[in-house]
Amino acid sequence: MIVYSLPACEFAAFLYAFPRSNACKNTGPDGHVDLRIELVARRSPGSATYRFAVSDTGCGIPPEEQARI
Repeated sequence: MIVYSLPACEFAAFLYAFPRSNACKNTGPDGHVDLRIELVARRSPGSATYRFAVSDTGCGIPPEEQARI
């Protein structure tokens, strides 16, 4: 798991940019993109850890490119 600590303004920028992400750009009009957000731990008042999971029905990454990534 990769953990990032973001100030609230950067988190807001992430949510604003998400619709232009690859998952959204490469999923056709009949497809879907799911963004799941799970509260993992509440650290202190005003601080928490969340897990984000994205899945889509887009074209995917070709097998020959997967090895490069």
